[in-house]
Amino acid sequence: DAIDLAEDVLLSVPAMLDDATGRLVEQYAASAFPNLCRAAARALPRVWADRAAPTLLRLLDDEDDGVLTAALIGCRETKMVDARTVRKIGSLADRKRFRTPQLKQAAVAALGAALPSAKPDAAAVIEGIR
Repeated sequence: DAIDLAEDVLLSVPAMLDDATGRLVEQYAASAFPNLCRAAARALPRVWADRAAPTLLRLLDDEDDGVLTAALIGCRETKMVDARTVRKIGSLADRKRFRTPQLKQAAVAALGAALPSAKPDAAAVIEGIR
């Protein structure tokens, strides 16, 4: 169906910085369909690099575990895990939001990619997750 086709297209978006493609992918990140949000979260860093960070930060609030995992992976890939992102991930950890080993692994990996200024706080959050 159309949703599956859109998901396939998002998952196959090549790594090529392109503003127009990024704007289109960002629209899918706001979809009511979790599989489209998940695919968009994976595609955004490939087309927008660090510009994807605000959208990925917003997706960290999604209730779907797959969307959350994809957003965490995207945060790591953008290399824009700043103090605000670390606090957000810490808040999710405090609320026991990382229910699966995959979520915990994605959160630890994102925190491991924290910017130098956020490394000390990221290390503390990692300890709380483990």
